[in-house]
Amino acid sequence: MPQKSTGRLARYIPTVQLFSARLVLFHQKMAEKVGLTGTEFKCFRLLEQLGPLSMTALSREVGLKVGTVSGLIDKLEATGFVVRQRDETDKRRLVLVACPEASARASSLYEEHGEAMAALLETYSEAEFNLLLTFLTDIGNVLARTSSTAPEEPLPERTSAL
Repeated sequence: MPQKSTGRLARYIPTVQLFSARLVLFHQKMAEKVGLTGTEFKCFRLLEQLGPLSMTALSREVGLKVGTVSGLIDKLEATGFVVRQRDETDKRRLVLVACPEASARASSLYEEHGEAMAALLETYSEAEFNLLLTFLTDIGNVLARTSSTAPEEPLPERTSAL
């Protein structure tokens, strides 16, 4: 059994390294179009996906010190990507919220690629597509664990759609 796993890993690594390099460069170009660095843009996109987070929670999620994230959020706030709001459950606490207008602007960057991605996704059967979603969810959870400074927590459940 370990030999099979090792063989798969050996086949996986060069493919994922090339994919990762291309993905990082693609997202860096998207970030530059709105005047952000790749890290700033990804922090903003995380806030969109994960919902309002405290500064501490975001710093844990991205594996950066709170002071570093604070400077990054200052820029995102100054450029209209993020606002600080009172937490609805604890008014003493501030949370970071992605601005809807900035979300729309960021999403529009990907429109030209949408048709090509939609066409590619249609080439997969429903079972293959669900497997892709499962794999991306699982690998994203593994990556989040290795990049986060948060205490180890159980991985989120897969969605029922997967």
